[in-house]
Amino acid sequence: MMSYDAPTVLAFVGQNANQALLSASCGVREMLQPYNFKTEIVDLRAANGLEKTMNILRTRQVIFAFAFAGVGSTLQGKKGNLWEELKIPFLSLMFDHPFYNLGNHAIDTSYVINCYYYRDFYDVQKQYIKSKQPTALLPMAAPQTHPFYADMPWNERDIGALYLKSGVAIGKVVKKFSEASSEVRAIIQDLIPIVCARTDAYLTDLVQARMKDQGALLDDPKNWKAFVFIVRMLDEYVRAWRSTHMVQAIKGVEGVVIIGNGWDHIDKTGCRAIFLPGEAAGKAYQRYRRSKCVINTNPYFRYGAHERIYEAMKTMGCSITDSNDFYAEHFSGLPNFMSFQWSDKDWRGKVRGYIAKAQTEPSDRETGRLRTMELLNPERWISEVIALVKKVRSEASAPVSDYASSV
Repeated sequence: MMSYDAPTVLAFVGQNANQALLSASCGVREMLQPYNFKTEIVDLRAANGLEKTMNILRTRQVIFAFAFAGVGSTLQGKKGNLWEELKIPFLSLMFDHPFYNLGNHAIDTSYVINCYYYRDFYDVQKQYIKSKQPTALLPMAAPQTHPFYADMPWNERDIGALYLKSGVAIGKVVKKFSEASSEVRAIIQDLIPIVCARTDAYLTDLVQARMKDQGALLDDPKNWKAFVFIVRMLDEYVRAWRSTHMVQAIKGVEGVVIIGNGWDHIDKTGCRAIFLPGEAAGKAYQRYRRSKCVINTNPYFRYGAHERIYEAMKTMGCSITDSNDFYAEHFSGLPNFMSFQWSDKDWRGKVRGYIAKAQTEPSDRETGRLRTMELLNPERWISEVIALVKKVRSEASAPVSDYASSV
């Protein structure tokens, strides 16, 4: 039986803006270190990426592999999926909606585990994709110590408000679905005002209901393809709509720093905010500690927090965000947590008022940090990951059961 004393963990990264997935993978490596795991990170984009992978697999005792967004999960061996062939569990750590890269969420092997961090996307897997793979709902986690987390005195923080987000023009998203069929375009256009205002529903459920009203059932492959496309377009539209409207609301505020590529479509006439190009994740994260408040806009999910909120709380700053069920449960009432609804009549004025309020140090910043670090407890994450790995190794030939973990 394989020993868990000092195993090697193999991690993969691939193409990603601002090295965000590499930074996240390094965070996992840091969490694994106290438990005597040796983590090797391989860039599959590199010319020798595959060669390095195979050398590690030949010479090391690899207990499991992982990658954010499922990078490397579909690697092939001589007879099929590499992880199935080698009997090594592979954890696909998923943050984005499954419909962006559907193939990585439905792989015909019991050795690749779909691990979701947001209940919304786990539910999409279980209700709509229904892959036979093991599927888990993992808790968020992060290293508990880091130089960036050290508190910086309020009067030394030189960024009044930070918005760290790449931009996408709404028109670019519209162009993507402009050549779809008239039926598909009609559903998208009908649902756009609903999803821009609401945060209490799943995109999949809204789209399925609208298609069902038109007699388009998802067991028809053509309808399924349209369903996936519509959900993805609505998700892209919401992201672009929320971020663009946020930047338009805060661009005139002194002390705001907006970091990210893709904001050329914003009219900067009369801007008082500072626009900076995108940065490598490691450098960008240092700015959280220097910020009095961090501004966030969410993707379309109900049960989860974006890392911008966690980073603001870990560095004991203020956070300003559109609300959802998860924030209401875990952060509501904290002096340094401020939220709004997109349906608020004057959400723009509310956000600008929050920025002004955040320039004065809140009465309590420590409670938010402690609550965040508890939510990101790495011990809970490690325990559940090891349980998944052991279970897949012992039951891979048995019928796949529900691997959902509690959070």
